[in-house]
Amino acid sequence: MHARLSREDSLYYFSQRKYYPTHISRNATTPLKLARNPHYRLLTYMIADSDSPEPRNGGTQRISISLPAELSAALDKMVHERGHPNRSQAICEMIRQKLDTHSLEDGDTVMAGTITIFYDAGKRGLLQTLADIERDHIEEVISSQHVLLEGQYVMEVLLVQGPVKRLQGIMDSILNCKGIKTGELTVTRKIIPPIHARA
Repeated sequence: MHARLSREDSLYYFSQRKYYPTHISRNATTPLKLARNPHYRLLTYMIADSDSPEPRNGGTQRISISLPAELSAALDKMVHERGHPNRSQAICEMIRQKLDTHSLEDGDTVMAGTITIFYDAGKRGLLQTLADIERDHIEEVISSQHVLLEGQYVMEVLLVQGPVKRLQGIMDSILNCKGIKTGELTVTRKIIPPIHARA
């Protein structure tokens, strides 16, 4: 006999005197009536990642979400293709990316990142102009790396850190230079520790 579920006890399932508080997997031994229960299906989705070790440092909080069927299927497909161990890791990655994008709206937020640009090194005066821009923003531009490409083209990667509006300003100044083909600013809220300065 199956216990009738209410809102209060929807996270607890009894079937043939078996208790399912955290682990339930739909298989041949799962009673059909229980498997069809909407509360069961919700719980199955909520605990699908429960086989992963639960952190004991108190730094993780479990939440539940509801997704349209097609979005859930697309998520599972992406998780499989990218080799994520579970949905939680994939969702955390997407949330972090969205938060970083949201942080761009606050120009005073200090962030670290890279500016990647592709340009024609044969363009007259371009190399000096880029050097001047980097010198003018020496507090934000930490380092740069150049990679020689085919022909006279170069890929340059700048490691930067500072208020988002200043980093975006550097990006805009570079893109306005003649000879620059493409450029992209990528940022993260994780910043580089303070560097020692002269007294």
